[in-house]
Amino acid sequence: MDGVRLRESSLLGNFQDNSEISQPQTPPKKSTYDINDISPDAAIDILDRVVAKMIEESEKEADSREMDIKHELEDAMNHEDNHPKKHQRSLSKNNLSSVYTSNNPSLDSLASREPPSPDSPVNHEPSPPNSPVMSPIPTKAMQNRALGKRFQLKSPPPLPILDYLKRINNYCPLSTSVCLAASYYLYTLQMKPDPAIHLMRNNAHRFVLAAIRLAMKSIEDMCHKHKFFSQVGGVSTTEMFRTEVGLLFLMEFNVVITEDKLESYLEEVSEFIGGITIEKKSREEALPE
Repeated sequence: MDGVRLRESSLLGNFQDNSEISQPQTPPKKSTYDINDISPDAAIDILDRVVAKMIEESEKEADSREMDIKHELEDAMNHEDNHPKKHQRSLSKNNLSSVYTSNNPSLDSLASREPPSPDSPVNHEPSPPNSPVMSPIPTKAMQNRALGKRFQLKSPPPLPILDYLKRINNYCPLSTSVCLAASYYLYTLQMKPDPAIHLMRNNAHRFVLAAIRLAMKSIEDMCHKHKFFSQVGGVSTTEMFRTEVGLLFLMEFNVVITEDKLESYLEEVSEFIGGITIEKKSREEALPE
C-alpha cells in the first residue's frame, strides 16, 4: 500500500509540475475597427473608394505598360536606322523574270507536284519527343482572361460608381456586411501577387453588381429575386447570371467570410485608400428590431 501511495504521489507531482510550466495563451490582437459600429452608408462609401482606387491603379499600370511598349518600338526603329541591312529584298520585274526563266530544278519540282490522292497512305508516325506540343488544357491566366470578358462593356457607363451604389441601395437595401464583403472580394482578386482581374471604367459596374449579389447570397438570410435584382442593376437576367458565375470561378468559390476576416481587411484597406472615417450607427440602427 505504501508503494502504491508513493507512486500516486509521484504522478500527481509530475502533473502539477507540468501545469506550472505551461504558459497561458496570448489573447488575439484586437482590431481597430468594429464592423458593428459602421453604418451602411459608411460601408457604401468604403466600397466606392476601394473601387475608385483600384481603377486608378489599373489605369496607371496600363499607362506604364503602354509607355514601355512605345519605348521598345522607338529603340528598335533607332537600331534599324543605325544598322541598316546590307542585303535587301528587291521586287523588280527583272529579278523576278530572271528567277523564273532560269533552269531551277527546285521550281520545276514544285510546279510539277500534284496534290495527294485520297487513297494515298497517311503518315501516322508519332512526333519526336523533343518537338513542342500545344497543350489543350488552358492555363489559369487564360481562364481568368476569358472570364473577365464577361464584364467588359464597349464604353464606360455615364453613371458614377457611387450613384450606381445608391441606386442599388434604394431598391435593395445594402447592409454593412454586404458592402464590406463585396469590396473584399474585388480587393482580393486584384491586389494579390497574381491578379485575376483589373478594374477599369468599362467593367467596374458589372464587377460591383456581381460582387454585391454574391455577398447577399453568402451573408444574408433572404435575398431578392434574380429578375428584380437584374432590373435594378440595369442588366438582363442572362448577363446577371453570366457575371455572377464568372465571379464565382474567379473567386474559386471562396466566398465565405467571417467577422474577424472583415475587420482585418479593414485594417489593410485603410492604408490602401488613405484612411477610413467611421460613421457609427445610430441607437435605432444598433438595436435589434
